[in-house]
Amino acid sequence: MQKLLVAAIAAVVLVLGAAVPALAIQTQSWEERRIATEAFDAAAETALEASADSATATQLLDDARESAEPVLEDARAVAASAPGYFNSSVLDPLVTAVADLEATVAVEAPDGLAMPETERPESVEELRAGVEPLSEWTDAETERAAGVTQVASDLSEATEHAQDALLALAETVEAEASGALAAAPLATPESRAAVEAARDAVVAAIEDGPLSDAVAAYAGAVAALRSSQQAAADAAAAAERSSSYDRDQLQLELRNMMRDLFGYSPEDCVDLPDGTYACGGVP
Repeated sequence: MQKLLVAAIAAVVLVLGAAVPALAIQTQSWEERRIATEAFDAAAETALEASADSATATQLLDDARESAEPVLEDARAVAASAPGYFNSSVLDPLVTAVADLEATVAVEAPDGLAMPETERPESVEELRAGVEPLSEWTDAETERAAGVTQVASDLSEATEHAQDALLALAETVEAEASGALAAAPLATPESRAAVEAARDAVVAAIEDGPLSDAVAAYAGAVAALRSSQQAAADAAAAAERSSSYDRDQLQLELRNMMRDLFGYSPEDCVDLPDGTYACGGVP
């Protein structure tokens, strides 16, 4: 019986002895898989975070472009209609701001590559092989997101500058209108009233926007005011010339009459200080 027990124990020992190396190999395989899995999962998680940051940056840029478009349209139209009706001290900064905003709007966001597969593969070799592409993509995408964010920031800043320049110009409309009215004293009451109404519309548009239509209408009203002033000035000058011609013609006719009646020659007639003349000493 004792011999049988010893033999059984020996058999168990032999079995366990053969199983230990296999267990060690299996344990090592599990550890390698665990390490590879954790490395892959960490790389995949970081890549997904970078993708989310990139999406946020892209949305910022989209929002900045959406905000810039109406400001650029409004500022560009005002810059086109304002010359000659607003002072260069406010017009020049607007023109510069429009050019800057146009250039910034034209800047394209940097392109990125497609994100590698983040679904966990089966084999240890695939797990290990998948870490490096994910890490490289994450670095590149993080840099790209920073570039997109910078473009969005630059665009928002250029939009703000254009908006400020636009408002600065519009806020001078009252002074500009006063100067235009003072320079046109002969203009018709209707043209003067039109300038005042257009001025008030620009002031209202400063709060309500957009400004382009109101500024264009103001420029048109001032142009009409100046035309009215010029027409009145031309009419007054023409009347003056006509009056002077009539007076000279009358004097010539009187001189001819004196010559015919009394035989005076033109040399016998002299101009007097009061605008009349005398022939042969007879006024």
